[in-house]
Amino acid sequence: MTHKLTRTLIFAACSAVISISPLAADNLGNYLTPIGGGAYDSNGTSFTDGDKTITFTFYSDTVTCNDPVHGAVACPTGVASPTGPDALSIFASSVFSAPGLPSLEGFTLQGTVQAQSEVDSFGNLESTTEDIALEYTVTASAGLISDLHLGVGGASVTGATSDPPEFTIGESTNAPGAGSISVTDPPPSFTDQINLPTPVSSLSVLKDISLISGSGLGDQASFSVLTQSFSQVPEPRAYAAVLGLFLAAFFVIKRRRQQTA
Repeated sequence: MTHKLTRTLIFAACSAVISISPLAADNLGNYLTPIGGGAYDSNGTSFTDGDKTITFTFYSDTVTCNDPVHGAVACPTGVASPTGPDALSIFASSVFSAPGLPSLEGFTLQGTVQAQSEVDSFGNLESTTEDIALEYTVTASAGLISDLHLGVGGASVTGATSDPPEFTIGESTNAPGAGSISVTDPPPSFTDQINLPTPVSSLSVLKDISLISGSGLGDQASFSVLTQSFSQVPEPRAYAAVLGLFLAAFFVIKRRRQQTA
């Protein structure tokens, strides 16, 4: 009877831990509203994963093309993606995250992010540059945020010309003394993290995504998964698991005392 009770309580505690992770996918555009010129602002809707509440406050996507003979030129159709935030699916990072990152709460964006070289209207191969800015705030209700984790998956750079393809994702926060993090290719560096000098309950983050296609035939820079996740003190799921085990042990001991009384 004692063993059965223990198993039941531990199962209930584990079920409670699992239930705090949302499973549904969405798209980034549902959290933003267009303000013109390829820019978007918050529409007041927040994304949540566990105790993390994330509000996307700004998004912009600027694409420019450069012809080695004529300089800045009109971009050929289809040289860059996404065409807007609606093309990026958003997931809870506790459910789906980029390879090499721990399974922590936050968000993951999935979709083709790419700049590629094409022949322009002058018959020349142009180089495409895509700059995406994504700004958001994150607030944790069950503990203080101590670390930020950044990672990408499905990353690729193709081409080896004098103007090589590359991508860089840089990130900065409003936390004093925190510095910045980045992932790049080349060199291939697909995960990074910030350890905050002082843990905080809320944080503003600016993410700058830059892709340069290169100017050779078939040159491109791309990735398909981007994850932003957070460590905190204490970790909510770890806290819930420990609490569940403590309660299980408490009831087993209480049961034994009642049986021997």
